[in-house]
Amino acid sequence: DKEDEDDDESSAKDMGKTARRNFRFWFIQDLRKAVDISRRGLRQNVARYHTNLQPTEILDILRSAGGPGRETLYFDIECERTTGRIVCFAFSFNAKDIYVAPILDHTGQPMYGLSFAANVFRELAAAFSRCTVVAHNGPFDFFITLWRYHIPPPRQDFIYDTFIAQSRIHVDVEKSLGHCGSLWTHQPYHKDEGEVFYGTPEGYNRYLIYNAKDVELTALIHQEQLLVLEKDPGLRDSVM
Repeated sequence: DKEDEDDDESSAKDMGKTARRNFRFWFIQDLRKAVDISRRGLRQNVARYHTNLQPTEILDILRSAGGPGRETLYFDIECERTTGRIVCFAFSFNAKDIYVAPILDHTGQPMYGLSFAANVFRELAAAFSRCTVVAHNGPFDFFITLWRYHIPPPRQDFIYDTFIAQSRIHVDVEKSLGHCGSLWTHQPYHKDEGEVFYGTPEGYNRYLIYNAKDVELTALIHQEQLLVLEKDPGLRDSVM
């Protein structure tokens, strides 16, 4: 009863708490999920996380992005909170194969050297121009890539933001990636796995997998949101 009603969802990226006024909504959604699982079974996605790619493989995959009809590119970055330097970024064209490009290593130094970083960001910028880019709270990611690395963001009509879509489909409820994952998918919660990466190669590898899971979850949320929007043209126009 003494819980503060003034929940600040902007206090940390994707770490917003559930406001007490929304407990009823989430309780109903959890009941619906429980009934669905009891009737049709647990349906978790199984993806391949490619975290040990060679630099040439990462560049080749990015160069291949942008097939006929503006291929969808799911995208998410992880960066240092104090400097804004990108530690790694993950991308995918579906929810099955997730690729991670490491920029800094576990000591904070360039993983494959500055020439790789320059080349991979050049290819990322080119992919942005050829694909429809789907991100969760994309203004954060696109601000960092523009501010720190001078990468122009995708055109406005070639961006789909699952965070913004959530704010139109369910206006007053939480929009963090963890909340959206709970609402739209059967994936296990993972947002407590990516706090620290410096120190050991093992911890850093867990951080890369955490980045991959963010992209996987974004892709799954996007696919489920589209099913809802297809049935409601007015809502679809509002989201777009």
